[in-house]
Amino acid sequence: MSVEKEQVLNALQRVKGPNMDGNIVELGLVSEVVIKDDHAYFSITIDPKRAEELEPMRQAAEQVVKEMTKASGVTAVLTAEAAGGSGGSPPESSRVAQARAQNGAAPTGPKSIEPAGPAAAGVPGVKHIVAVASGKGGVGKSTVAVNLALAFQANG
Repeated sequence: MSVEKEQVLNALQRVKGPNMDGNIVELGLVSEVVIKDDHAYFSITIDPKRAEELEPMRQAAEQVVKEMTKASGVTAVLTAEAAGGSGGSPPESSRVAQARAQNGAAPTGPKSIEPAGPAAAGVPGVKHIVAVASGKGGVGKSTVAVNLALAFQANG
């Protein structure tokens, strides 16, 4: 019997959300459910600041899907939305901001894309970070990220 996407989503309804206020499916945190050769892959969207804290939730999601679907394997990854959500607008150019100011309109975003401060120290236990980005939503960024993670895992 092959594993179906609906089975995975039904199993994931048993996993409580980050604040224990519902399940991760109802909260809209599960995305990119892919089944390949009876192996289930999916993403759980979280606040990146809570990644370490929510690792047990990711592990619980993998475990419940494996137990309830009899999948040959389950891989869940934690992912995060960029500030402003996916498909957001690019920073406003200085010329547009100046024109808005002259017409009395309020600015609508950052005036530049300069870093706010020194580079972050990184993620504990993570040696390398690969960014997957696009200026448009719905183009498969999460799918590419999951596939890269699996390829890196397979290569050690």
